[in-house]
Amino acid sequence: METTSMFRVLTSLTLFSVVAACSTTSNLARSPIPQPNDPEATQGWQAVRAVEDGTTLERAVWLNNEANREQRSGDPEVAQAMSELSLELRREVLGHGHPMVALAMNNLAIIKNANGDHAEAKSLLLEALSIREQSLGNHHPAVAVTLNNLAVVLSEVGDHGTAEILLRRSLTIREAAFGKEHAKVQAALSNLVRNYEAQGRSDLAESLRQRLR
Repeated sequence: METTSMFRVLTSLTLFSVVAACSTTSNLARSPIPQPNDPEATQGWQAVRAVEDGTTLERAVWLNNEANREQRSGDPEVAQAMSELSLELRREVLGHGHPMVALAMNNLAIIKNANGDHAEAKSLLLEALSIREQSLGNHHPAVAVTLNNLAVVLSEVGDHGTAEILLRRSLTIREAAFGKEHAKVQAALSNLVRNYEAQGRSDLAESLRQRLR
């Protein structure tokens, strides 16, 4: 079996096996990652021995990266399980109010939203926003990212008015941080244009569209 990461091994198991193999975050933090029983997993297992020897935060980063990869490749349940473990490990080491914990919340929220759990995605993003505002300041670019992601979730449940407020704030932060011609500002403009279109405010959408390159 060709595989390049432990995650490719774990995706051959059931979701229950993934979670059971890492039954508690403290066990995952202190103990070697358990080897799966599948005899065909040996080749893939050798590729990830470094993860077994890594620090708790290294494992958290690895879990997050593999969760994102699996979400893109089509196994959302496993992606969510891995992302949740990554968040718990970061909380365990860094405490609740650390920016890296907010980043993990942001990433998990994106996965949950894609999986249709909009309410939980919103809750995670509100929490991440609070952490980032308190730890980084209200005008940090990372705050703009969370504002944008929260606006996406709200738009998907039809709350375009609140989403507009968040998108406008995100745009203001990015303009101040990067300048009006930056690609991140252009992306924020595009998001706001789509929001206005969803609200039927074609005049405002067209006005902003003139600023797009």
